[in-house]
Amino acid sequence: MCALTFSLVNALPLKADPIEAWSESTDLYSFLCDLYDDDAEVVDQSGVRRAVNSRDYGSTLFERGKASFLSIGSEFQTIAEKNQAEPSPFGDPIRIDKPPNFLKDESFGLMAKHAVLWSAVVEALLSESQFFSLPHTLEASEELDCSVLLAKNLYYKQAFQMLRSLLELNVVHVYFAGDQMAYTAWQNGQGDRLQLRGKKMLLERLQEKGAINPNLRKSVDDLYAELNGTIHNAEAKMLHRGLSDRDWAGIQFKSEDFRGWCTYLCRAVSVSVSLALAMLEEVKRQAAPNGIVCDTCRTLNQFSVEEKNESFSSITLRCTRCGVHATFDAKYAAKFGYS
Repeated sequence: MCALTFSLVNALPLKADPIEAWSESTDLYSFLCDLYDDDAEVVDQSGVRRAVNSRDYGSTLFERGKASFLSIGSEFQTIAEKNQAEPSPFGDPIRIDKPPNFLKDESFGLMAKHAVLWSAVVEALLSESQFFSLPHTLEASEELDCSVLLAKNLYYKQAFQMLRSLLELNVVHVYFAGDQMAYTAWQNGQGDRLQLRGKKMLLERLQEKGAINPNLRKSVDDLYAELNGTIHNAEAKMLHRGLSDRDWAGIQFKSEDFRGWCTYLCRAVSVSVSLALAMLEEVKRQAAPNGIVCDTCRTLNQFSVEEKNESFSSITLRCTRCGVHATFDAKYAAKFGYS
């Protein structure tokens, strides 16, 4: 179960370490173990209940994340070294930045730490349905993966755009967690266009209702503003900038862009983790629903009985709207007419 807390959020950002130097003494390892340091109770096949703690799963995620980015780092290396000599449209010499050894590079290692961390946070939220909107939770995971994929293939501007989208998704998720009617309108394609920044826009409204604090609002606002240049095609952010100054480099490894992207990804993840915690706190503040809510589509009390398990005193219900099924305690389900 997700044990995301304010103390974990305050531990961010993590420190820069090359991937080859990662060990169980690194801050990432501690963060992942603390994220899953949560006591729970399970029922075995004989019906006996026992206490469990998932802290050790953090170790599994650490090893999996390290192995993944050792492989991704090698792919960064291959692509960066392959793309260093696009012909200049002027016939002039072009600037070529020599790629670093990514597995020994602190910027790459720091980026990888935060990418692994965000993946773990999303998995933790999903493991116990600790989210409000499943689409926003899944999409936020894909945005970061897509950013890494784009940067690996030297599309830095587009990689920055995905980080902006990651921020936007997480802010909107906090908003919807506190407004079921707005979420339902969004599901039906009837919601208003949601803007983050400006007078009476989402960030201001969320701060006014106490869903986010002033420091988090400023962090989101500042980062979102900085990333806007990639959306509005400021020349300084373009892949093909410098044509008028004969300083064009084309699609190839660019040290400044790469290191800037690493820094922004770390900032985006740190802010997104804070927003994820704000979303959880917003869910807690809402009145408990009078019935069973489908985790996938958020409809209330629209289930059919799929299966009963007398041994575990459980019942499986299928949502009549989206078709997803879930298992509940039989006594709890009976309170709402499912038996």
